[in-house]
Amino acid sequence: MKFKALTAVAALMVTIPAITLADPDDDTLVLNGETEMVTKVAAPAHMAETGVDTVMSGWHFRNDDTQAMQTDDFDNPGMLAVEAAIEAWNTVEGEAGKSCASCHGAAEDSMKGIRAVYPKWNETAGELRTLAMQVNDCRTNQMKAEPYKYTSGPMAAMEALISVQSRGMPVNVAIDGPVQAMWEKGKEMYYAPFQRLRA
Repeated sequence: MKFKALTAVAALMVTIPAITLADPDDDTLVLNGETEMVTKVAAPAHMAETGVDTVMSGWHFRNDDTQAMQTDDFDNPGMLAVEAAIEAWNTVEGEAGKSCASCHGAAEDSMKGIRAVYPKWNETAGELRTLAMQVNDCRTNQMKAEPYKYTSGPMAAMEALISVQSRGMPVNVAIDGPVQAMWEKGKEMYYAPFQRLRA
């Protein structure tokens, strides 16, 4: 449980990965000729102590071959995991005789925007949940199926399927209310190396 809590704290400090292609100096890149993603933004105020004034997507540091491979979903080998997850999404598992689709319908409709708001506070459980934690909650409580191992291939594939539905959307993770203390703890953990370097 401690691992999950720490993962949730760390997840508050990350954003949705972008898979795109354009000129390396562009601030906005385009995937599949239609989905635009911002890849450079001014650093938020809380990053002032790092000396970083611009936050950039890892896209800018990939080599040309990797960028070309990721330009189109058809060529991107990562999309094989998404295809596997689509099959799992529609597969009935567990004692309840349900699949993910039984409750949520098509992932491309019901999961649109979901990744952009995770990690997210779950009021019923009284905890901050990562997307993986929520997937397993659905599996164990709704499907009555075995949970995925937290860092397993099936979990990574399911997270990829859900995440791909939010491509191009701005991250909108709540950092106030019941998660504010965790946000502050995550910030402290994230910036600790910078503080040690200055000491």
